[in-house]
Amino acid sequence: MIQRIIDNVPLIIEHELNKKFSTRIRNKLIHTIFKDSHSGRVNLEELLNEDPIIALRRTDLEDRISRLSKIKTKLDQFWGDRNFDLEGNSASELLALPVEPVTATKKKKK
Repeated sequence: MIQRIIDNVPLIIEHELNKKFSTRIRNKLIHTIFKDSHSGRVNLEELLNEDPIIALRRTDLEDRISRLSKIKTKLDQFWGDRNFDLEGNSASELLALPVEPVTATKKKKK
């Protein structure tokens, strides 16, 4: 038990030092950015703008999600209460069917 406490003391000290360091560096970076933006050396709006390529990709993905959601809604409406396959099995019956393992077969040359 004592060995475990002794092993953890350096880790706890390092953790506390890292927390203080990260807080100080974050505050210094934010202060420097705002100071430089007020003096005109850094355009804060430019730093906050989204990359045009990423914005285009995001818009494309949002459109795809919208289209897929509409398709899913239409499929749900089409199928309604029809929870069965083409052979007339209900969804619960399909889940109870045994599944045969798929094995690779080699074709013999003629």
